[in-house]
Amino acid sequence: MLVRIRGWSYRNIRGVYDLDVSLLRDNSSPYPCTLIMMPNGTGKTTTMTLLRAVFTGEATKWSQEQVREFKPTGRNVTDGEFKATLTIDGNVYVVVIQLNYEYGTANYRTSRINSGYEYGHLLPLYARNVFTKRFVERFIFDGELAKEILSSGKNEAEQALKYLYQINYLSELSEEISKVVDDIQKRSERTTSAKTPHALRRFKEEKEAIEQRLNKLRERESNIRKELSQKEQRLSKVRSLKSEYLQSDQTIQEQVEQLSTQQRENDKIIAEGRQSAIDLMRRPHMLSPVIASRLTDLASKMHQLKLPRELSRQFFEDLANQPRCVCGREIGDNERQTILAEADKYLGEDQIGVMNSIKQSIKNSVYTPALADIINDLNSAIQTRRELQRDWNALQVQRRNSGDETFNELDREESELEQRIATLKDELKRLTTRDREEQIQLAVNAEGNIPKCEELLDEVVRRYHDVAGTLKWLDRKKRAKTYLENIEKRAMKKLKEIILAKTNEKIAMLLRNEHITVDRIDGHLSLTDKAGASVGQTLAIAYAYLGSLFSSSSYDLPFVVDSPAGSLDLDVRRNVSSILPELFGQLIVFITSGERQGFAEQFYLLGDQVQYLTIFRDEQEGVVCSTDLNTFQKFQEDQVLLTYLSGDGNGI
Repeated sequence: MLVRIRGWSYRNIRGVYDLDVSLLRDNSSPYPCTLIMMPNGTGKTTTMTLLRAVFTGEATKWSQEQVREFKPTGRNVTDGEFKATLTIDGNVYVVVIQLNYEYGTANYRTSRINSGYEYGHLLPLYARNVFTKRFVERFIFDGELAKEILSSGKNEAEQALKYLYQINYLSELSEEISKVVDDIQKRSERTTSAKTPHALRRFKEEKEAIEQRLNKLRERESNIRKELSQKEQRLSKVRSLKSEYLQSDQTIQEQVEQLSTQQRENDKIIAEGRQSAIDLMRRPHMLSPVIASRLTDLASKMHQLKLPRELSRQFFEDLANQPRCVCGREIGDNERQTILAEADKYLGEDQIGVMNSIKQSIKNSVYTPALADIINDLNSAIQTRRELQRDWNALQVQRRNSGDETFNELDREESELEQRIATLKDELKRLTTRDREEQIQLAVNAEGNIPKCEELLDEVVRRYHDVAGTLKWLDRKKRAKTYLENIEKRAMKKLKEIILAKTNEKIAMLLRNEHITVDRIDGHLSLTDKAGASVGQTLAIAYAYLGSLFSSSSYDLPFVVDSPAGSLDLDVRRNVSSILPELFGQLIVFITSGERQGFAEQFYLLGDQVQYLTIFRDEQEGVVCSTDLNTFQKFQEDQVLLTYLSGDGNGI
């Protein structure tokens, strides 16, 4: 699906009042990039909200207060209007949001070019099904989502992946299957013979009690994960503050900086060594010379025995000598001759392919000490890490003994946080472990363990369906849901691998002076050997992730973002601004004059691929939209200079 925004207009809207904004070039196609400079208070947030509503159709659900927030202050008007023009797969649509300030209501009108307006939000059905609120927030970008993409305990990164590639429909289909079976069960309850109502009622009450217990356990798990995330973030902050205090002590500053550098280098060596070891461990012949020798012998014997083809032929020969076929029919002389004559056509090609692949992969299994060497290097690096930690601890003791109360308070808080985190992790393990040995060791049961409680619920539900006569439908539901879950897991696994590699490539381009990589996508983006990231790093990582998501999907969507550079330093601004146009087919950026330096310069190099709009209040004409590049470059230049001289340039 190819989507572009051609422009929009305001009438009686807070901040901008009445204004037309066109994103079209002379050839009537949208500019690939548009930079829109709008001072605070001229409607950036308003515009982002209204643009999202154009895609989602959510305006009709707004409360009276939400609608009236768009009313211009100081103006005696009763209604307002926001109109946006889009192209979806080559077709032009005009969507109008009509705002009635008197009654606090919002309605839609939609038109295709050369046709009149119709009431309602009438984008194509396939587009409306895709443009959910959460989906639209991923390309009309909500800055809060950047934080959630990296926040432990949040599922934003994974949810973005699911929605963009429509994996969420598998879960929805699974829910529909459950509803169908539930409906069959209810009908069965009404028609069940008089002998079973008591048993049904007993099982139903037991099922509901277990469901309530399970819901409480899951709620407790959610609360623990939330608290754990907060404590871990605070612990990371406390450790950062302690490090800053140590660096502020002139007597040990040089030692602190040296230790910090050595720790970063050591962490990098361990991360790379660990990954190399894992890669080699996936090749069994690298584990030991004995395994390599045995694998080579196995390949040789498979060749001598002419496996797998001889194994497959043997199956049909054995079958021909049996009195009955596997299907239950008798085998006479004619059947026996047919089986032997036709055997070559049915030799289990999939199994043959697998066995041949095994034979090829193991026949040249040569052991080398590469894995042992890596493990030795890893052990040395881990020993170095212990020594560095001892040195670091000694510096902290030295600072602690100096009597710095602030540092000592941070030290106490760190200890308390570590204890609380350990307690929460223990409780979480008791709640969630599925490992049988762990469950026995921890002495957990259905009262305090979610998997155990789920098993008990499954057993009661099964007995309930058995009594109700709907057991076969329950089994079919479970099989169907299992198939869908497996499809979803495999699809997500493959997608994560692809997106992870692309994200790390883009992060390397954006944060060239910092070694930051994403280790995995597990609800959120988990960074390699790093608990968190700065505000600027978080934004850069979010752009890299979203750009990777969109570049690999079947959707070519515009990317609209507000203040993309505010918290980035100059170098990262330049890197972000150089790569953003490459990530999206249409880029619309709202910025302030304070973000221009280090960001806009990169766009100047793109020539006529970029449109520069400056929206501001003019004393004579009211709010105007200038397309002049010089106006864009000079707007509020004096204010930017004053901000710079005052030291509040936020990276400028």
